[in-house]
Formats: sequence, structure tokens, C-alpha cells
Amino acid sequence: GIKCINDLGDDVFGKPVAVSDNPSKVTPDADVVIFALPSFTHGLYLKALKPYLKPGVIIGAMPGEGGFDLTARHFLGDYFVSRCDLFALETLPWACRIIEYGKSVEDLGTKKEIDVVVTPKDGDTIEEVVAVIQKIIGRLPVLKPAANFLAVTMMNINSVWHPTISFGFYRNHDVAKGFDEAPLFYQGADEYTGQKLDKISNEVLELRRVLEEKYPGLDLKDVHHVSEWMIRSYGDDIEDKS
Repeated sequence: GIKCINDLGDDVFGKPVAVSDNPSKVTPDADVVIFALPSFTHGLYLKALKPYLKPGVIIGAMPGEGGFDLTARHFLGDYFVSRCDLFALETLPWACRIIEYGKSVEDLGTKKEIDVVVTPKDGDTIEEVVAVIQKIIGRLPVLKPAANFLAVTMMNINSVWHPTISFGFYRNHDVAKGFDEAPLFYQGADEYTGQKLDKISNEVLELRRVLEEKYPGLDLKDVHHVSEWMIRSYGDDIEDKS
């Protein structure tokens, strides 16, 4: 099996029941389908799986930014989506790295709490679907129901972190020259980068304000500043929370 070096305790091992590029062989009996994929691939996989998904399936993405609900409705159709449990996590539950492909991975950090949005089919409740996903993910992170898919889409934390930290790191580096060793990503962030992260996150919050003002009743309380997100996710690991 595959070994996972677990940051929460004892290492764990797992073994896939089946690995296939043929959806007809692995999809028809699935009660739960989770896409742990970049958002630009969601449509490709939904299109491939569509003929083999059974009615009532729980199907979702982690992370679920990029309008996963709209993509699902486009490829699966409104009728099918209304008869399944659709969900999305606003981020990945863990920060993981491959140690040896196909043999071992390491969980560098398990988040403490993340948002999940669910649109359940008739007869199911949000709490019931969240309980199923929580059982699959484990004790942590604790899944907190979000108000709607738009909030999860706007809470696309990677679109704030990744380009901003990359720019902050490379802004004074001659990109024509290589590195003696692979640079660390988050550990290389400096005060300048922190200021830029704050400004970009504030732009997202301004968008939230404008939308809520224009559309009374729209609930976007689950769109947070990047600093609040970090404390919610990794608060126990942060010594200076200022």
C-alpha cells in the first residue's frame, strides 16, 4: 500500500481498490465521487463520468473554486444535479507532498477548520451530507457548512496566495539565472509580500461588499480576509497571529 506520514499521529497506510482511466469500470457503483483536481479539469472529468454516474450520488470537489456548481450543471444537466448531493470544499483539507511516487506521501499540515457548501437533493439534509464527507476526511479539519457556492468560489485562497507569493519572491531575482537548490515557497515570503497579500485580499472583500449591497439577501459571510483564513486553518501552528 501507500504510506502516509501523518502530522496528527501514527502513520497510516492505504491501497487503492482499483486504478483505471476507463470510467465505466470504476464509476457505476460509486456512492461518493470526489474531485481532488485543479478546477480547469472539472469539466473534462464530469463529461467523462456523466454516462456512468448513478442517480443520488454525492459528488463534489476539493478545492471547489471556479464555480463547480455551474460546471456540474453545464455538463451533467440541471435535472441530474437536482437529484444528487452536490458539494465543494473551499480548500484542500491537507498540505501534502509526494515522497516516493506510488509508495509514500507526507501530510505536512492538516487544517483545523474549513468551509464546505452542499446543495442536497430532496430528502437529504446538509448535515447528513456533511457527515458523510467528514467521515471520509477524518477528524480534522472540521467541516463548517457555508452559505452558498458563490462564497466558496470567491474564497479561492490559491488565487491570492500563489501569484502574490511568487511575485514577491521573484521580483528581485534574475529569472534567467537558475537556483542552486529548489526555493521554498511559503517560507520565502517577506514583509513586502505580506502587504501585497493584504491588499489583494481586501479587494476580494470589497467585491463582497459591493455584491451584498447590490443584491440584498445575498449571504457572503464566508468570504474571509486571508489572515483570518490562515488562523482558522493553521491557528495552533502560528506563534505570532498579529
